[in-house]
Amino acid sequence: MIQQQGYVVVFESEKSVMLAYEHGIGAVSICGCKMSKYQVDVLTRLNTKIILALDKDRIIDDIEAECDKFL
Repeated sequence: MIQQQGYVVVFESEKSVMLAYEHGIGAVSICGCKMSKYQVDVLTRLNTKIILALDKDRIIDDIEAECDKFL
């Protein structure tokens, strides 16, 4: 599903992934608020666009720090 749609949505919770799947959206959960190096490596190997859809209580500095892990 992820390869065909050309992107993956990254959520913090598993419940969000289930809801996305019900709407035909390929998504994964990081099971928390920070991605591990392993998770970044797996997402990068998908060779597709990565969309971070983190919880609204996250501050911009935290979101930018997660994005910087892909550089």
